[in-house]
Amino acid sequence: MDGEAADLHVRYSLSWPVGGSPDIVEPKTGSSARRIGPDAQTMEAPRGYRRRQAADRLRAGQRWGDRGLVFATRTGGFARPQDVRESFNTEIRQSGLVRIRFHDPRHTPATLLLRQGRTIQAVADRPGHANAANLLRRHPHVLPDQRAGIARVVGDVLGGGDHR
Repeated sequence: MDGEAADLHVRYSLSWPVGGSPDIVEPKTGSSARRIGPDAQTMEAPRGYRRRQAADRLRAGQRWGDRGLVFATRTGGFARPQDVRESFNTEIRQSGLVRIRFHDPRHTPATLLLRQGRTIQAVADRPGHANAANLLRRHPHVLPDQRAGIARVVGDVLGGGDHR
């Protein structure tokens, strides 16, 4: 996250092999490293998280290990993936929202954008899919929903639509 700007940047990821040590690595594809420009309301969540992290940093003092992590322990260390997932599930339960999987917030916007008729390539860029084919493999259920709309548009373009 860049200061108070309305952008999130994905520059690195955490690799934590089973039985191994955590390490910060480059994203697995060039398109995985990306800028995400969410709306102002969505940006409140990471800003709130950064404020809580700043308080943790003050409490930890010299014990704080600043690695620039988004998900960190109370002393700035690597948060275990299962702990992040459990925190996510706890937040969902406490909010009263319908239970969703950890990666659903990454993929749901793509489904919604496809249903709104956005271009496949523009939608593929947001979640960091390497190419549009990856998006289509992940969201094949959306395209059949669009067939009727496409048929209407083609009919209108070719003069077969009802223009009264």
